[in-house]
Amino acid sequence: MSIYSILPPNRNTLEFEKFELNKDGEVIVRTSAEGTFEPSGLTTIWVNTTIDVSTTAVKIPSTNLVNRNAISIHNTDSTKVLYLGPTSSVTADSAIGNTSGRQLGPGNFINFDIKDSIDIYAIAVSGTIRVHIMEIA
Repeated sequence: MSIYSILPPNRNTLEFEKFELNKDGEVIVRTSAEGTFEPSGLTTIWVNTTIDVSTTAVKIPSTNLVNRNAISIHNTDSTKVLYLGPTSSVTADSAIGNTSGRQLGPGNFINFDIKDSIDIYAIAVSGTIRVHIMEIA
């Protein structure tokens, strides 16, 4: 079943030209793109890494997967908050400024579409937090 939308008679020409019918008579949207395109997501391999993070900021993972497209970070601790940042100067707080880390609560995970040229650092307020990392290339 198809759903069709009828444009009002006073539509402008550019809006009207965005749409056409495909060979099955369905309305489609015209698109165009230029440049070089790279696939996103899994194209080669993925790697799982487990690391313990304490009160000193550490790079996670210690070595980035070559040609990485995405990363998933899982805070496996049931009570402690993990803090993430782009440099080793990340702090385990929510202070005003640009060094405070992005909070990752107990049991939560975060996903980034991020190349291997970008580093991620993690730190805990106290104790040790076990972190699971999955990188996709």
